[in-house]
Amino acid sequence: MTVEDRIDIYLKRSFLHFKKRRLQINAERVKYEDKEILSENAKAIRYGIMQIYVNGIKTNRIYEIEIEDENSKKLRISFQSVRMFGKNKDMEETYFSIIEALWESVTYKLFKKNLDALYEGKSVKLASVEISPSGLKMSVRRWFKKEEHFVEWKDLRKSVGEGYLNIQSSVNKKVKLSLQLQKQWNAVVLSAILDYLWEEGRAYQLDEMHRRF
Repeated sequence: MTVEDRIDIYLKRSFLHFKKRRLQINAERVKYEDKEILSENAKAIRYGIMQIYVNGIKTNRIYEIEIEDENSKKLRISFQSVRMFGKNKDMEETYFSIIEALWESVTYKLFKKNLDALYEGKSVKLASVEISPSGLKMSVRRWFKKEEHFVEWKDLRKSVGEGYLNIQSSVNKKVKLSLQLQKQWNAVVLSAILDYLWEEGRAYQLDEMHRRF
């Protein structure tokens, strides 16, 4: 029995490209043109929206999605909002429907795999950040060198805006990182894990659970 596709559409990169490329996404795999990545083999994902300006005026948006598997094979999806005989809003809705389908196919599985490792007491590396049950270790560039800093959960602040995941220590304002969701592998997974751990004090419960042993 085949798994029903959540997404089965044809995309054009822009109105300047005539070729339509088929995108299919279901719980087991992502297929775009002749490239396919199985969900169970996916090791990294990144996606985001780039706003284009001309003379300070907003023009079109570029939507980019990329997946990498355990064999370093990459699948990249890119398209623009500007369309002839079409609405930009329609492309925005198409992009978010793809992201929603990818959550089930790829992103959630990476989220759960890394979260399970944390609850087993292990540290995991996502984007350029190492997460442990007690907090985050991040490299911050100062002048011509990198400094390693560990931030406990109680001192960590996080926000998302303008396509960036921002992480900062409340104790030392110089200890901060801005990760571009569209460019940094698994930054979206890191953001989802932090959101989950923030709810109902789960980060503190995780820390306390592993301090007992």
